[in-house]
Parts: sequence; C-alpha cells; structure tokens
Amino acid sequence: LASAVKLLEVATSDVTVDWSGFLLGGVTSFVMAITAIHFFLKWLNKVGMWPYVIYRIVLAGVIYAVLM
Repeated sequence: LASAVKLLEVATSDVTVDWSGFLLGGVTSFVMAITAIHFFLKWLNKVGMWPYVIYRIVLAGVIYAVLM
C-alpha cells in the first residue's frame, strides 16, 4: 500500500520517471512469484507437511526454552 501511494506521488509529480523499469520489475516479480508458488506446491505434494510440522515443533521448543 505504501508503494502504491509513492507510485501515485511520483506519477503526479513533475519528475521524469523510467516507466519501463517499473513495468519490467513488476512483470519480473510476478513471473518469479508464480514460478516459486508452482514449484513449492509441486514439492509440497511430493513431500507433504511433515517437514513443516517438525520445524514448528522444534521452533516451539526453542522459544519455550529461551523464554523460560
């Protein structure tokens, strides 16, 4: 949301902006995000949720040990 406000401020100001850079950055980040989600879901279907479950249990133990 903050970047949208800044983008609106830049768009309405008299500053010269390289809009192709903004477009390239936006498209690149969108494509990379979709690619990462695709491969993560593929990996998740193969491996399952057990690595996440183990990670959360270990993290809970570490936090408990640090705070107690």
